[in-house]
Amino acid sequence: MGIRVHEGDNIFYLNQAYLDIFGFENIEEAKATSPIEHYTPESYAEYLSRVDKLSRGEMVTNKIEVDIVRKDGGIRHVQVFGKVVIRNGKRQGQTFYNDITAIKQAEAVVKNSEQNLSNALDKLPMGFRITDFDENTLIFESGIFGYLWL
Repeated sequence: MGIRVHEGDNIFYLNQAYLDIFGFENIEEAKATSPIEHYTPESYAEYLSRVDKLSRGEMVTNKIEVDIVRKDGGIRHVQVFGKVVIRNGKRQGQTFYNDITAIKQAEAVVKNSEQNLSNALDKLPMGFRITDFDENTLIFESGIFGYLWL
């Protein structure tokens, strides 16, 4: 979990996971840019929309998902959770970054596999039945009834 603690532009703390997520080699390099500067154009547009809502007094969630462009050009999918705390009488931002790139990639593989299965089943010339190990029917297809997902 990447952690960034700051008071305005003054950054108090960055951990190694933060550097790894963004692809920075050291803390000085990470301090030189705001995380928002690494948002993809789509994520930046969503950020501007949240800022606009906040300026109108609307509520926005403090936990979001964004895509960032790492220093090496790679894309990372990141959950971002921010919190404002009062420390020594001053407002301090604490932001946590959870890299969910592997989860998003796995979701895409599963979705693609489901679509491939559906496409293959659509092309079968005869009916079929798919069961689990206990012989419970999971999918049944016949020419008359189409798919029946159980």
